[in-house]
Amino acid sequence: MAKKKNGGTNLGLIITLIFFVLTTVILGVTTYMGYSEIDKYDKEKKDADKLKAQADSDAKYQRMQNRVLVNWIGRQVQGVEAAEIAREKKAFEDGSFPPAAQQKDKEEVLKLFKSLDQAMPWDAGKDTAPPVTYDSRIAKLGTEVAEWKAKTRKAEEAVKTLETAKKDSEEAKDKEIAALKTAYDVFSKKLGGDLQAGLADIGAKRVLAAEEGKKREDLSTQKEAATRKAELLEKKLKDVEDKLVKTTKEKKDAVAEREDLQTRLSALYEKTGIDTKAIEAATLDAQARKVLDTWTKSWRVVDLDRRGDNAYISLGSNEGLTPQVTFSVHSVGPNGKLSPIPKGTVEVVRIMGSNQAQARITSVKDPRKDPIVKGDRLFNPTWDPNRQHRVAIAGLADLGGDGNDNSDDLRRLLSRQKVTLDAYIDTNPKEKKPTIVGKGITVNTDYLILGEGLDGVRDSRAKDKPYADEFSKLIERLKDAAKNNGVAVISLRRYLDMIGYQPPKIINNVGQNPR
Repeated sequence: MAKKKNGGTNLGLIITLIFFVLTTVILGVTTYMGYSEIDKYDKEKKDADKLKAQADSDAKYQRMQNRVLVNWIGRQVQGVEAAEIAREKKAFEDGSFPPAAQQKDKEEVLKLFKSLDQAMPWDAGKDTAPPVTYDSRIAKLGTEVAEWKAKTRKAEEAVKTLETAKKDSEEAKDKEIAALKTAYDVFSKKLGGDLQAGLADIGAKRVLAAEEGKKREDLSTQKEAATRKAELLEKKLKDVEDKLVKTTKEKKDAVAEREDLQTRLSALYEKTGIDTKAIEAATLDAQARKVLDTWTKSWRVVDLDRRGDNAYISLGSNEGLTPQVTFSVHSVGPNGKLSPIPKGTVEVVRIMGSNQAQARITSVKDPRKDPIVKGDRLFNPTWDPNRQHRVAIAGLADLGGDGNDNSDDLRRLLSRQKVTLDAYIDTNPKEKKPTIVGKGITVNTDYLILGEGLDGVRDSRAKDKPYADEFSKLIERLKDAAKNNGVAVISLRRYLDMIGYQPPKIINNVGQNPR
């Protein structure tokens, strides 16, 4: 190696080489570590994207189930066309719905859909919505129960008629037997008379005996005819009793089927997360509103004043109309039926003649686009000049929606409407427990009105568990009686809307139960 002038090696060159080698090694190590971190982040991003895609798929799969089940219930999904839901259902059943590919409960959901298809067929390839739903089946069942109610009434009337006829027949038979006995006694007395009266009387007595014998034969014939008539009436009575037993059994079967359907609905509602109380209220109110479809009364608005504050209606003293009777006002559709949604409400203030009265307009839903006009029809399902309707109340009444108990006001309102109250729950503070007042619910009761519980009107006794439990039991007892007698159940709010009642701004609470 070349020597420097001072005799040493090239130390600077050696140090430079060492520094270069170290720098190269360090740079390689840091570069490798940087690329390793990038690979790690790329892998985490791919995993996150995969999880997001799976979550999106699960959401679409769950949304498809909810939409299909809601349609089967009979409801519409807001903002979604029915055809889209039908396509998703068909794709899922055909195995061509991608979000369902990796779902563990796919087979269980398919079984559920098949089970529902058997009960309520829905060909998603043809029908955008199921032709038959739980709502339509419940409504049909309500109609059938009402029909059985009418049949039961007719059967009871027939039984009463036959019982009266049977009683009359038995009384006639007893009278004929008494007359026969009297005639027989007279005959025996004459026949056993004094024979020593002489042989001259024998011929006359023989004639008399022949006449009495003929009378006896006639009486015997009449007795046999009466007996046959009584047997015929008894046979007819038995036929009616058999029909009544059959009708009662069919009614019990219908009630059992309805309870089974309600049990299955509850399971379905629990799976889909639907509010069962809201569905039940809508269903009950739908049953009660069916009277709108068959409403044939010609009661109508015949004129209005210039300011539009009062209407003149086609009812008056001939129908026994009185002030404070209320009506809901409906337009008439092209099919001649009342619109299910009322335009507004009126309250009678003055009787003007045999077929005319003045009514104050108490509310109008849309006075600009849909005001009350001449020809609009009046509706009140429990006011009828030809028949007094009957209702029962299960619960307490909050008429103004302010959480106060206005049950006394409701009973006075029903009295003004000429409605008979068959039963209600009395919460008189003098009593230690609530009681049911009235004759009770029968097949002749038209409606059971569902009111509020103790907590719904801020009653302090809601915290008294024994008292609150007894109150709840009485409500259930009235509901069971309505079910067993085929009586329509309706919420208080819906009933007030139907009769056209509008609460005043300040409810009079004088004389109500203290809180």
